[in-house]
Amino acid sequence: MTRSRLVWCLAALLGGCALVDPPAPSAFAPAAAVTGSPEIAAYEARFAALLAGFDAHRLRDLAGVPHAAPAPEWLVPVIGPVDARAAALDDPLIAPVPGLVPGEYEWPGRWRTAVTALVLTDGPAVRGVPFRLPDQNELERIVSFRSIAATDARITATCDGAVQLVRPDSGGPRPASVPFAFTVPAGQRDETRLSLPPQTASCHLEIAYPGQAARSLDLVGESAADPAIAALDRRFDICEQPAPDRMDALERAFFAERWLSQTCVMDAGAPVLLDASRDGYNAKIEALTGMRLSDADFDAGNPYLPLDFSHAPRLDMIWMSYLDLKADFSGALIEQAVRWHAERGTLVRILVSEVLELPQDLAMWERLAAEFPNVQFQLFSLEPPRHASPREYLDVLHRVNHVKLFVTLARDPARSRAILGGRNIHDGFLFDHSLDLSAWPELQQYGVPGELSLRYFSTYHDFEIEITQPQAIMALAAHLATLWHRDEETTVMRPFSVGTSGPGSRTMALTGARHFISVPEIDHHALDDYWVGLLDAARESITLVTPYLNPTPAIEAALNRALARGVEVTIVARVALYGDLGGRLMTEMNALFVERYADRLALYEYDQPDVVLHSKLLLVDGRLGVVSSVNLNRRSFLHDTENGMAILDPGFTRRLQAVVDGYIAQSYRLRPDSFSVRPWVRRLFAHDWVRDLF
Repeated sequence: MTRSRLVWCLAALLGGCALVDPPAPSAFAPAAAVTGSPEIAAYEARFAALLAGFDAHRLRDLAGVPHAAPAPEWLVPVIGPVDARAAALDDPLIAPVPGLVPGEYEWPGRWRTAVTALVLTDGPAVRGVPFRLPDQNELERIVSFRSIAATDARITATCDGAVQLVRPDSGGPRPASVPFAFTVPAGQRDETRLSLPPQTASCHLEIAYPGQAARSLDLVGESAADPAIAALDRRFDICEQPAPDRMDALERAFFAERWLSQTCVMDAGAPVLLDASRDGYNAKIEALTGMRLSDADFDAGNPYLPLDFSHAPRLDMIWMSYLDLKADFSGALIEQAVRWHAERGTLVRILVSEVLELPQDLAMWERLAAEFPNVQFQLFSLEPPRHASPREYLDVLHRVNHVKLFVTLARDPARSRAILGGRNIHDGFLFDHSLDLSAWPELQQYGVPGELSLRYFSTYHDFEIEITQPQAIMALAAHLATLWHRDEETTVMRPFSVGTSGPGSRTMALTGARHFISVPEIDHHALDDYWVGLLDAARESITLVTPYLNPTPAIEAALNRALARGVEVTIVARVALYGDLGGRLMTEMNALFVERYADRLALYEYDQPDVVLHSKLLLVDGRLGVVSSVNLNRRSFLHDTENGMAILDPGFTRRLQAVVDGYIAQSYRLRPDSFSVRPWVRRLFAHDWVRDLF
């Protein structure tokens, strides 16, 4: 037994050392040595540090050592080398790498395990369309069979390389070019899998159901099916950074390179502001169909209203990432539009949090994926790692995908669209009452407002922006691909950009937009550092719009520093969250913030009856505006995936300020005693670890 393994057995405090091995450090097969590219070398150095930081956290979790604590002596043989590789993460800012050439690149390295769900149905399904295998940066690809069929599927597979069949009862290796058969029972989910190494490029399946002719389905790599999409999936960017002596504090905070996954600063055009709920929904319908719904269409509430596709764009890709994607009026019409494009060969990718999808929701979207092999449906969830700590088991139930981004890539780039902000695809973001959908049992029938049911209904006032600039939309799609192509077990996503300094640093414009995606456990809580950096840069004003008031200690300290500098701080919130999920407890959590700050800053309560103000906006000094999915709560900064767009432009920020002024006009100023807090709730939230959960 090696010393490191002996130390690990003692650290794990498990009964049998034979069952315990230290988690293997995350690694990848580097490509820089092969390509000779300094840009790829710089990119891989960034990625290696992120992976080492993740490994260091995981090792500490399993050993019961706090993330920020130095490793005790007995743990040093295992964790010391990992800490050394992760040392760069101790500084939240990253110095630009000099001498790189700015632009778009592709990373050919391999590092992850990819799992893609193949949904099986014995009902109607399109023939002759291949199922696309991920072949972007994988060390292993797993096809997971998910049956929504009423009968068993008998599958005969032939692959051009060796594969591994994984089943609860049997399985094992299968050689190249030799047919093998297996059964996927009716209703079985993700228990039968095919594991394909990178050398195996394709498989042919014959799928038979009782009383039906066999169906043929080819599994082919993304690179062969659509080289342009494959290149987009491999993209990373090298970003020119302005010379530091040209920038003030806010510009430095905006342009800074961080461990947070960010695009380069780009021209986002003139984003369309989508404050009204029907405008937000219609922007998505118009991106898919070329037409908008009328007020009469909304008022009729028919979830199967025939849509007009006579002006629909020709789309190469549709991408939807949400916390919630419901089978209701909102979801049914989006599904109809997406189905129309799927029938014409458009690649569709859907990413949604598994924990919030109810049976009707799953049935709608999995049926679409089963009928069209070009529809890819991912359920975001955390699987406990092989060497999980108790905290990691809790995270499985707690962490969700909160990235909200809708993207269409059109053959005519002028018709491509990207929409981002705070909304989900859910009737609560569209109507002020629950529709009667009882005539359609396959759709959600929401109940009365309630706090402990996922069938609750609340009305949300939210905000989004629509991007129409084609190059910006392509960057957003490529950025989202890093989340889509994450590692299955760990949710690690690769970085998207690396900063450089060069000749353009003295002449480039000091305005623009950049998109970010946060996975807190992977990026060292870099979103927290980013918000702190923006707040610390403020010299005149900070304005926040948020439904939740539970900032991290670092953000609260930054707010206090801003107040001490004389910065005018305004927060518009909906403190009273009655009717929202867990609303009473969330109301009292918000009230604790009101007690501390209502006499120190301008704190407003949005006062529209039975409406939750759900917008997430940050404005700094009238020059920078951020539209995002990020709440001012600890979940956003410590747990959930998040995204948003920061735009450094006074004109855009003035437009956002007009939206905020409209909210304030419908609000009243709060006092420290505006809300009461029950004693037991006060005691509960006195514990920092409890507040960290919210």
